Amino acid sequence: MPSAIIARHMEIAMELTAETLEQHWLLFTNNREDLSVVADVRGYGLLAGIEIKAGNVPGVRGAELQAKLFDRGLHVKTTADVAIMAPALIASRAEIDQMTAILRDALSEY
Repeated sequence: MPSAIIARHMEIAMELTAETLEQHWLLFTNNREDLSVVADVRGYGLLAGIEIKAGNVPGVRGAELQAKLFDRGLHVKTTADVAIMAPALIASRAEIDQMTAILRDALSEY
């Protein structure tokens, strides 16, 4: 019985952590007015797609952004001009802050 109680407490803690991180992660979508290159941000939970405005040729800016982020230590997948980001489920608030800071820094160069 005690192990079942401990397991349930751990489940509740994980749910609360995920909800809190989701809210914190999605704050980026509400605070991007200064990033004119961002066309759209869509997401669910800790998964987000950040679409940047295409340059002269679609997909080129996405590849450039991926390289800029990689050079800064953040690995993301891009599809055309959309950066797909999903922090680990065990990511801390500080790690999410670091990811969004790196992303903002790279996007501000456009």
